[in-house]
Amino acid sequence: MDPKTTALVILDGQNDFLSEGGVLYEAVKSTETGANIEERLNSIVAAARESGIPVINTLVTFSEGYPEAGENPYGIFAAVGETGGFIKGTWGAQTADGLDVKENDVVLEKHGMNAFLNPEFGEILKERGIKTLVLAGFLSDACVECTMRSAYDNGYEVYSLSDAIAALDSEKHKTTVEGSYPLFSKNLTSQEFVEQLSN
Repeated sequence: MDPKTTALVILDGQNDFLSEGGVLYEAVKSTETGANIEERLNSIVAAARESGIPVINTLVTFSEGYPEAGENPYGIFAAVGETGGFIKGTWGAQTADGLDVKENDVVLEKHGMNAFLNPEFGEILKERGIKTLVLAGFLSDACVECTMRSAYDNGYEVYSLSDAIAALDSEKHKTTVEGSYPLFSKNLTSQEFVEQLSN
């Protein structure tokens, strides 16, 4: 991958996933890739910065009462509403306390699964001449996969860093990474990503 045309996208690295006291922290922490994932996220962010690759952080946020989910939420929107998390302006919806975010990093909110739902996301990619997206974050079978599919459809070269991505249980993560991801992305581990950048 060419660092000049690559962006690292950290999907929803928020307190509600990554910090003790977050509504889904315990669920994420108990999974195979969720354990110590913050360390791996910070590692790939550091490597990206060192190579001049821009870092884009997305935050999934909702208004009080989850009106963005519609009048009769179902599926994942209903599940999110049941957690009571990710409410705009709350600690849980903010970038995780332990995630390394610098002033030059891009931070964008979205009110759904797919990063492309925020038009600014696509605009930033075009303005910067980005052709390759490297995806990490949460959740394997929701926001990461939705964004991955859209990126693939829009002609981007897509990489997924499977050990820097987590679901709410290890089996869901494994099924998604082994089943869906190969259709829409090239899989790397965090270490392989770092090594590619250092060569």
